[in-house]
Amino acid sequence: MLRPASANTMVNKSVASKSHRKSTLPSISWNADDSALLWKLLSEMEKRENAKVLFGKKEKNRVIEK
Repeated sequence: MLRPASANTMVNKSVASKSHRKSTLPSISWNADDSALLWKLLSEMEKRENAKVLFGKKEKNRVIEK
């Protein structure tokens, strides 16, 4: 026997559907101020503490084919 959905279930579904909305990112002017943002991004990419966030966790058994 199927039971009718409770009010809580309906609320949860409406909250979940709102959280799946796509947001748009603002346009980034990479060339502005002599490419200052680009250089800042590159310097952050070089830092060891940002490697896992930017490039993912390194897998021990992963083989890169050339």
